[in-house]
Amino acid sequence: MGLKSFNPYTASRRFMTVLDKSEITKHTPEKSLIEPKKRSGGRNNQGEIVIWHRGGGHKKQYRVVDFRRDKHGVPARVEAIEYDPNRSANIALLHYADGEKRYILHPVGLEVGATVSTGENADILPGNALKIRNIPPGTMVHNLELYPGRGGQAVRTAGASASFLVRKATSL
Repeated sequence: MGLKSFNPYTASRRFMTVLDKSEITKHTPEKSLIEPKKRSGGRNNQGEIVIWHRGGGHKKQYRVVDFRRDKHGVPARVEAIEYDPNRSANIALLHYADGEKRYILHPVGLEVGATVSTGENADILPGNALKIRNIPPGTMVHNLELYPGRGGQAVRTAGASASFLVRKATSL
């Protein structure tokens, strides 16, 4: 993903850069994977304004992202890469072999048409999810699960990665 720069027709535009959306392959979200995103407009539970100058803006839909990656042994094909207005990272739409569709965070290097999997026998490739005991030291990872079964909680922002350095012999 490259950077888009602007002509300096005002002082604030002179050094402005934004990410271009050349990787985005689908512009409308999957209907079965969105939920309405409720906003408070600065009002509390009695309906009175407690934070001023909030409200309006464009309506947003929340994309339900699978942070648990709990479909072990079922391969999935990357169908599209989409923009998510609720987070800094893009999301990838997966079509599983059993017909289910899910969103995951889009890791660097994952292309449309690639196959991803989860479980003990998954390869060390972008998009695959493995347990920490199966990851060799020195591997760059993202979307880390801090407690088993809770889903990814760390290293989830756009472009972030963590290096898996060492494994204690007692944790195997």
